[in-house]
This record gives sequence, C-alpha cells and structure tokens, in this order.
Amino acid sequence: MRKHRLLSLILAAVLTLGTVCTAAAEMEFSDAVDACLGLLFYTENVTVTGSAEFTLDGQRFKGVDVTYVQAGEDSYWDLKTHTPKADGTEREGGYTIIANGEDIYVMEVYYPGLYKMASDQPQTTLMRQTTLLGPMTTFLKLFAEYNELPMTAASTANGRELRLKLTTDEVPLLMDAGLDVAFQYLAGRYFGTGMDHSELDPSYNKWYRYLTVTQALVNTTVGVRLWNCDVVFALDADGRLTGTSGSLTFRVEDNAGTFRMLDVTYELTADKYGESTVARFNPEDYGVVPPQEYWGWYNGEEDEEIDPETDPIDEAYIERAKQAVADMGHALAGEVLVIPFRNDGYVKVNVFGGDMDADVMVSLYEDKTVAQAYNLNNPVLLWDAETEPVSGVDEETLTKAVAFLQECAAKMCPVSGKLAATLEATGMVRDAEGGLYLYFEDSLHSLFFILKVEPEWTVEGYRLESVG
Repeated sequence: MRKHRLLSLILAAVLTLGTVCTAAAEMEFSDAVDACLGLLFYTENVTVTGSAEFTLDGQRFKGVDVTYVQAGEDSYWDLKTHTPKADGTEREGGYTIIANGEDIYVMEVYYPGLYKMASDQPQTTLMRQTTLLGPMTTFLKLFAEYNELPMTAASTANGRELRLKLTTDEVPLLMDAGLDVAFQYLAGRYFGTGMDHSELDPSYNKWYRYLTVTQALVNTTVGVRLWNCDVVFALDADGRLTGTSGSLTFRVEDNAGTFRMLDVTYELTADKYGESTVARFNPEDYGVVPPQEYWGWYNGEEDEEIDPETDPIDEAYIERAKQAVADMGHALAGEVLVIPFRNDGYVKVNVFGGDMDADVMVSLYEDKTVAQAYNLNNPVLLWDAETEPVSGVDEETLTKAVAFLQECAAKMCPVSGKLAATLEATGMVRDAEGGLYLYFEDSLHSLFFILKVEPEWTVEGYRLESVG
C-alpha cells in the first residue's frame, strides 16, 4: 500500500536536512535527527497533523493537509490535496486509509461513497525499515558525523527548539547526492517511477506530456539540489519530536536539462504520544459501501433506480452511456434496454446489448465523461485476478491492442485519453472457453483496461483513478 506518499516525502526531506547538521559544534541537532527517526520508525502510538504548500517557479501547484494516527497495529491516515485550476477554483483530491491489523480500507475523494479493501502485513509504526531504507539511514548518520553546519538552539517551556538556516553555498556537495538518492527512492517506492523510467523510455523526457506538475516532477527529475532552507524542530523534555515547520527551496533538474525552483512550506505537529486511538473500520461511519454495492451489481438498496416520471434524467446521459458501450466494441443491434441509477453524485446507466451478452454498467461524471465501465455479464472480470505474464501474444497484436484502447480512452474522457499514451500489457487470463483477456495499465497506475482479444475485440473493463 502506498499510504504515506506526501507525508513521507516531507518528513524524509526534513530528515535528510536534519541529518546533515548532526555534527554541529554542540551536537545538539543529533537529538532532532534521532527524534525524526524515532517518529518514523520506532513510535507505535502517536498523532501527526500537518499541512504543506508547494510552488514551482513561483506558481502554487499543490496544497496538502494530513492527519495520521498510529495506535499499535491500527492506523488512520487522511490526506487531502488542493490543486489550483485555470478558472481560479481548486480541485479537491486525496484519500482516507484505515488499517486494522492486516485489513486495510481505502476511501478516495475521487470516488465518493465507495471503499476498497486490501491486506498487508500489520504495521505498528509510520514507516518500517526495508533492505534499502536501512543503508540509506546509515549513510545519512555517517555523513552527519563528518560535517558541521551552523544552527541555533533555544530552551522552551516544554523542551528545546532547534533552528537551521542554510543557503546554497553552505550545503555540502555530498548533501545534494544524498537528496538525489532520497528523491529517487521515494519516487520509486511511492509513485512507481523515477530516473530509471526516464532513461529507458525517451517519451518520459517530455515535461508537457504529464497532466499535473506532481506527475511531471516525480517522472522527469534527475537531480535535486538544496538551494536554501529555514527549518525549526521542537523537542519535548523526553527528546521526542513535537513539531517541525519551515520553508525549503530546491533546484530540480529534469532529464531535458531544464532547471526549476521548487518551494515547500510546511508545518507538522506530533502529539498524543501513548494516548492515540483508532476505531475499527465501520463503513456506516463514513457513508460508504464496497464496490459490488457501489457500482450497482444487482443491488437496489444503494443504487436507486430512477423513475423517469418522478425523477426525469437528462437523456444525454443515456445516449452518452450507449455510445460508450459501442466505443468499447459491444454490439447494440436490436432492442437496447437501459436502466439509469443515481449514486453519490454519479449517474450510472445499465446498458443491455441487443444480443444480451453485454450488461455494461457505465458510470458518468456530471460533465458526461466516463469514469468507469464494466461488462457485468463477464465472469472473469476481476481487476485483482491472478493474471499470468503476457506470453504467446505477438507484437503486432499487442500494438493493435494498444492502438484500439488509446482510441477508446480518448472517447471516454480527455484525461484517460492522455494517460493512454503509456499503456502497457501487464497480464493475461484465458477463460474456460479459450478466450484471451489482456490487462493494461498506464505508467502512472491511474488508467486500467481489460481487453477481450479472442474471439472478438471488446473492452470488458475500463477504470480511471485519481491522477492528482
């Protein structure tokens, strides 16, 4: 589960800075570094809240609010993002993740009213050590032993406050190397991308091909240099981190050789040590239902069928849904039965094909673009199916499949049309009758297709996830 993306990015950047300063004259900053490491890797009960603002070359592109609660094997993680739009409004995104032991429940702002389930090894801390993180933290500690940087310290009523101010001339070169390593680790671990992808695929050199600044940064950055910072750490009498805030400026270089200035301002508080609690997940508390109910799979309680006499629906929704089904390759010859539903802001339309082999549930946004579409009559339609590696499929067929899906994606939604540029086959399934199904997703893990290749070409599943 990639459940700590932005919080981990912020804390890791601050931690990296902190470690550089460990060998200051009085060695006081080593306590701040230990406090950061303790919070990330060794604290089993704490509440963390914070916010951050991100700007690139002076233009704000993201705001973030976070709340994280760890209580033994239970955790609550709420992240809200605010992305400026061209019309002056903001697009709201984010998610809430609750872990009760190995059971994980995910709710995205992008899909109101829905929760998804997953499982993982129980985790009792914000982050856990891995074979790569271990050497990275060791490197940072050793590096800190041989560098001295200016800092100030002051006593407070509850402990100490440590402040670091640096300009680019005061940053050791090895520090920039450490930032490069940290950035690439975080890009790979939490976004599934990074420098390796950029070097292997020339298409990644194009900054403009990405839908958001965040995507472009994590996919094209090949170098990070700290330009300046002003950071404060607050520690209590027991040496625990109770807060950190400040501003940092980085010069980032993309793989086309372009330099940009990334500014981050943040504020983070850690409290309720040993007193934090996380309740067991109850879907009723959040007004959500599981996917099979959310998407209306023969469930009339959560999806209320629309009565055209008492609750007339814009016919354009129905026509758009029928067109989407046709774009997926399903025949609509003969009589077509259409049943519209409402659910949590979406209009969903069941379209039964003329031959009745297709029962496609189409979920539409208010602007009538397509969010999801499924053939409910397909017994192998499972996004989490145990697929096999793609084999025995010639390149010509794969090339034709990608072209077919790119055309379909462009018709579904402008966003999916752009994401489809990097579609790749990730797995395959054959049904009992020998039918071949190929699973595709884009490089950002946001666009997903299930394509039936044999005996005929039809899209059996389409899903667009948040790309914020």
